[in-house]
Amino acid sequence: MPRIIVDASTGLTEGSLGWIRVTPAAGVTLNGGEVAGEPLHFEPAGENRLRALVGVPVEAGDSVGVSLFLLGPEWSDTALAYLPVRRSGYPSEVLKVAPGFVKPDSAAAARIQSEILKSRQVSRRSQSRTRLWTGPFRLPRSTRITSPFGTARVFNGEVQSRHLGTDFAGAVGEPVLAAGRGIVALVGNFYLAGGTIYL
Repeated sequence: MPRIIVDASTGLTEGSLGWIRVTPAAGVTLNGGEVAGEPLHFEPAGENRLRALVGVPVEAGDSVGVSLFLLGPEWSDTALAYLPVRRSGYPSEVLKVAPGFVKPDSAAAARIQSEILKSRQVSRRSQSRTRLWTGPFRLPRSTRITSPFGTARVFNGEVQSRHLGTDFAGAVGEPVLAAGRGIVALVGNFYLAGGTIYL
């Protein structure tokens, strides 16, 4: 079984990113891994060690499963480990919106599903590209945050979703900076998200 170390300086928290370090056993090759359905991309981190950036789901609970794909001289296997996760305690916000945004009609529902599929395809394609950013990331604008990441959104009295972005105040037409270096993969006007750019 490989040894997995969670970065002690940050740990893992619901809805956050964190580094894990893996030391494969002698004679074992690490052939990738996965957390919450997302592939892990490992890079060297010292002698016989590798590291990967892990995205922890917003509602992970007290642990998150890590699958590691292992190769030996004449065998392959998957090792599963559970890493501790700290709770986040995200707030809730109550919003009143037009009924069509809470219970869309069939045409709007089909459009929403199509747009979700497009965004997932962008995410999947990005996994096979060379990483362009080097970090740290920068804020897209230096204004106040109007809706923080992870907030449970209650639309017209019903909990509908969690906000998986961060909203910043700004006037229409003001610039929004890219958080880091990347490629524009999709530009669209989405039913729920409005004007959207995926990097």
